[in-house]
Amino acid sequence: MSSFPSSLLDPFLNALRTPASLDSTTNDHPSYYIHDPSTLVTSSEIKDFSISTGASLFSHFESVLLSAQHSLTIVTCFWARSESLKTLNHVLRTLSSRALASGNGTGKLRVRIRFSSLSVTQKLFHTRSLSGKPWPPATWVSKLGLPNPSELTGLDLEVKSIFVLPFSVMHPKFVIVDGHTVLLPSCNCHIPAPHSPQPRSTSSSSITIPSLFLPSPHHPNPDFTFPFLSAHPPPATPLNTFLLAAITHATRSVVITTPNLTSPPAISAVLSALSSGVDITIYTSARMMFLEQLLTAGTITEWCVWLLRRKYRKLLQLDNTKTARTRCGILTRWSKKRNNDSNINGRTLRDVEQQMPLQSQSQSHHHHQDEDDINEQRERKGIGRLNLFYFTPTTSPSSAQAAKLHLKFTIVDDEIVVLGSGNMDRASWYTSQELGVAFASRDFAREVQAEFRRFLTVDEEDEHEEGFAGMQMRRVI
Repeated sequence: MSSFPSSLLDPFLNALRTPASLDSTTNDHPSYYIHDPSTLVTSSEIKDFSISTGASLFSHFESVLLSAQHSLTIVTCFWARSESLKTLNHVLRTLSSRALASGNGTGKLRVRIRFSSLSVTQKLFHTRSLSGKPWPPATWVSKLGLPNPSELTGLDLEVKSIFVLPFSVMHPKFVIVDGHTVLLPSCNCHIPAPHSPQPRSTSSSSITIPSLFLPSPHHPNPDFTFPFLSAHPPPATPLNTFLLAAITHATRSVVITTPNLTSPPAISAVLSALSSGVDITIYTSARMMFLEQLLTAGTITEWCVWLLRRKYRKLLQLDNTKTARTRCGILTRWSKKRNNDSNINGRTLRDVEQQMPLQSQSQSHHHHQDEDDINEQRERKGIGRLNLFYFTPTTSPSSAQAAKLHLKFTIVDDEIVVLGSGNMDRASWYTSQELGVAFASRDFAREVQAEFRRFLTVDEEDEHEEGFAGMQMRRVI
């Protein structure tokens, strides 16, 4: 097995050992890695990578949960009655019945469920202890929607919630089966999905991949500053430190997929990479968790994207008065067939433009002129290309895709893949408990990107519907 690339591993480990990093993480829990960061270096054997909605993923991996012989640990952030919960309840009932029927004297199957957010009231009156709040069996049916305790007598089941006021949720989402098989989804046990594509396995063979375990513990203090002041450095958790190191040490490209984009350190790292000639592509969502973003970040993704565009144009030394003419609101589709003219509902882009009002054609002319200016300056100054995309749901009632983008992954130089619960928003970087894993594998990076495109690409026979299905990609820049 090859090792994790030293060009990234060494700066990461050294950054965790600095006095400033040690000072910011002294009171973290867990903190076993503080004095020996090399304990975070490990390896993984990847069996499956799938993208779909939460309900479909839970159904897809139901057999893995049912394979539990001794223990099952389920951790999620949000908890609500949903299709995912129905699947979980079926798993719990089946495991209990099987344990009782086996009669092999091995005792009950150990099940631990942890969550963070059930309701506003639950969070307002929640204990600040990281030991969490136990939920007794009397609350399982009425409060949590779990099966009656009488149906689960074959299980040693314990349910707890962990939340630290004011904003520190337990944000990881993972499942551990018998202490050796781990599922690391980005979905919670609450996301409904009335129509969704079926996941499929993409890893045809199991290989051992050099990996890094990247926890990010709770931090109750949001460390806010006034808007006109620079943001304080984020806590030097392994996840934060590695993401900063990975982006700033990239040599060719960085692809970021995140529901929200409000983290000042992440945005600064992106600008730094761009100035070094690294191409950056960011996929995010508009109009998502508006109130939560304002409360935890004091801003929203749309504003941060607008500022990022302005700073990028400043980097290129372009006139920012042209920013309003960039491609915000223009629908762009990926096509499986790279024709000279993009096909939109049976018409070429040229046909559509000919039917535009004169004003729209003028805006299209400015768009191409603006793009030419950006490319000219970028190539002359050695600046990386910035691609920003919003995802929005289609209005089609037959849509077979999710309504929002909840994926979280970062791919650096087509080799390093970071998966986990962390967003590129302020809450994930400053307060929430997160969990990530970094993998060093070109093959796996290729699989992740291919599966991402498959999920968003129509597989039907109608060639006029090529591109994104159920999700529109609005190019911002």
